[in-house]
Amino acid sequence: MALSALLAALALLHPYALATSPREGLPAPSFVAPTRDKPDLVIEKIDVRVQGRPAGSNPREGDTVEVVVLVKNSGSASAPSGWFVDYYLDGARVYRDGPIGIELVPGAYAVSSWVWVVPEGSAGNHTIRVVVDPTGAVDEANEANNERALRVPVEAREQYLKVYLYSARLNDVALYERNFELSVNPGARVIGWVSITVENVQPGNRTTPVVWVASWERGLAGVVAENAGKGVSYFTVEIDVQAPLKPGVYYIGFFAGWVSSPGEVASAAWNLSVDDWNAVFQEGRIPERPVSGRAIRLVVLDAPPAGDLVVRVAYAPGQAMPEGGGAVDVLLTLKEPAGAASDRWTRQVVRRASARFSGGEEHVEVAFYGLPPGEYACRVYVARGDSLGEFWGEVNVTAESFKVNVLEFRRQTPWISSVKVNGREAGERVQVEAGRVEFEISVTGGSSQRARVQLGVALTGGGRPVYDAQRTAEVEPNGTVRFSFTTQLGPGSYVLQLWLSLPLDEKISIYVGQRRVEVEVVERRFNPLDVLAPLLVALALAAAYAAARRFKRASAPPTPR
Repeated sequence: MALSALLAALALLHPYALATSPREGLPAPSFVAPTRDKPDLVIEKIDVRVQGRPAGSNPREGDTVEVVVLVKNSGSASAPSGWFVDYYLDGARVYRDGPIGIELVPGAYAVSSWVWVVPEGSAGNHTIRVVVDPTGAVDEANEANNERALRVPVEAREQYLKVYLYSARLNDVALYERNFELSVNPGARVIGWVSITVENVQPGNRTTPVVWVASWERGLAGVVAENAGKGVSYFTVEIDVQAPLKPGVYYIGFFAGWVSSPGEVASAAWNLSVDDWNAVFQEGRIPERPVSGRAIRLVVLDAPPAGDLVVRVAYAPGQAMPEGGGAVDVLLTLKEPAGAASDRWTRQVVRRASARFSGGEEHVEVAFYGLPPGEYACRVYVARGDSLGEFWGEVNVTAESFKVNVLEFRRQTPWISSVKVNGREAGERVQVEAGRVEFEISVTGGSSQRARVQLGVALTGGGRPVYDAQRTAEVEPNGTVRFSFTTQLGPGSYVLQLWLSLPLDEKISIYVGQRRVEVEVVERRFNPLDVLAPLLVALALAAAYAAARRFKRASAPPTPR
């Protein structure tokens, strides 16, 4: 009895204590095994990067896009290498990256990427879905968090066609932004160049002709390019037209269009109204036209028709233009009325033109086109090498209408015509022996009148001054005056620099020319005469003395014995 009571008490304390099998009415014991550490691959971020565009920009048709995926191991064990990353675009798999060749420890990151070239005609919303470890190569703690999706809006590709005027020079007048307007006389020649830029941004490969047209005459046009091509193109257009005879406002336009031929672009431009032309000039747009353009405004004045002036610049009779080349610069000022006392050097320049020469030419022509008739003073400067512009003189000229006025100009101011070192003509370089060196500089007068010239002389060696002086003299027209100096020079390299000017007063001079000569001084060569000459002189003196004594003895009366 006591034993059965004890067993009953134990049964109450632990119901499994006496159960030996389920058949005895008690459940079987259960055991929970401890969990094992596993990796967990999770897509942390999907980044869409558009090449050549700011961060965060939506892609456009034709763009190149890099889709970058950041994968993190959020588990408690390392993820072995050998797994893949799949990319889906609008439900279709487009790329598989892998196998990933690194072991990813807990908390570490791996980067995967796919390059997407957005096709044309794909504007709209698209879905990019990324799946990590699609083949189940990694035994993960959570297999349900291996993918992520991103909606990507694609914008329609930007397309536009624009023409810009960069700069221009017409009739020797420089035209720039906000100042593309030129005033001319009726019938004047308009000649020069215009620099334009065409921006052609388009999704396809449409032909883009570029032309220039004159608004006042249908058919007066030229082809700049049969096809500008995509992107940015630069053109320099040569212009040579005659302005209308009737005063008014006209335009020279530069147009591009997505059409099949240059003729279509020109035809669209010629059909523009006055308001359309003004819109092209002011804003660069053509309302309701398939072309884009810019224009230069040409204002034809109510004035007498203009003529042209050609100035033929020559050096001196029998002499060609200076060797080495340079540039001739011609300035026109209004001729001073008779009796006027204003300074000619401060008169306003109304026109300016220039021309380059290579050296050796008989003359150089400088042209002024569309010059209003009148009296002008023509001033000529010539720049050679690195020198300043030499003043060659000034003459008056009359420009008449409806004709080409030709002015024959020869240098009027003096110039340095010769430099001799120890009697030898010096070009740009000369070599002499050390010792006493003599320099002779010749200045030839101009063709106009007697002039007072000032010659500046500077001889340097090793960067230090050796000789420095200023000389002044009067020179007759086509005459010559010479300056000379002598100095002792040791072996080395020297530079002779000469400046020629016309003094106006005590403070102001007009620069008319310069000359630079490199002088190489070498050791004096051995000459036997340098040693023998003194000896021969001494012998000659001794012989003369002996002869004199003999003569004296012979001519003396005999001495009495």
